[in-house]
Amino acid sequence: MKKKLMLSLLLTLCLCLMLSACGETPAPTPDPDLGPVTDPVTDPVTDPVDPEEPEDGVDPQVRKYFEYFQHNAPDFLLLGTGGTEQDKAAYRSAYLLLKLASEEEAGGKEITFSYPKAEFDRASMEYLGEAQPQYDTRMTALTPEGNVVSTGWGPPMPSFMVLDKLVEEGTNLYRGSFSCYANPYGMGETPEEPYEDCCLRLMRYDIQPTDQFLGNYYLTWAEWESPLLGLQLRYAGVEYVPAD
Repeated sequence: MKKKLMLSLLLTLCLCLMLSACGETPAPTPDPDLGPVTDPVTDPVTDPVDPEEPEDGVDPQVRKYFEYFQHNAPDFLLLGTGGTEQDKAAYRSAYLLLKLASEEEAGGKEITFSYPKAEFDRASMEYLGEAQPQYDTRMTALTPEGNVVSTGWGPPMPSFMVLDKLVEEGTNLYRGSFSCYANPYGMGETPEEPYEDCCLRLMRYDIQPTDQFLGNYYLTWAEWESPLLGLQLRYAGVEYVPAD
């Protein structure tokens, strides 16, 4: 796994969006076709890619999206369903800065968190599929030189997305439900278990008392390939049902 990239971006990501998503707006009605998932351990992913049982017991589709969200921590900025329109604009702009930072690191460059408007606009069309017209937000600012920069953010607790169900809507178009967990891994000097062990256990639906269940996400998305970052998701719909 691209652990170095994931950890470096987690150190710059803003407060965990799942906590803000729980409070400000009522939970939407979930898609009846997807469910809510009441028991992810006994309700596994449908239609796995590989009909043979993997040696490590992890369904290939579960691994694909679990590792995607671990490698693409900025996506959590787009999954919050609460907050004002100004908050959402800030999250979108911060998401684009982090994607640009990911490109710099993947290309072997020093991360700057400062990008010309033209680069910011290019990233907006690629990663969001539409323009993000706001450069000045509570998380980003436009400098007199014309660069979009970070205003500085704090780190979140690592979060994990476990795929529960997947529906293919068309070519590279999907709907899916995910269980989201937080875990104290990496938050102290003596984590309760190694990061790799935590990931493998969760991908096997082996949920322990140390795993804080945050809620279920019901997402629709299109998939595309970035030349530098590989698989990327563009979200067409996000619904969040917080834990009771």
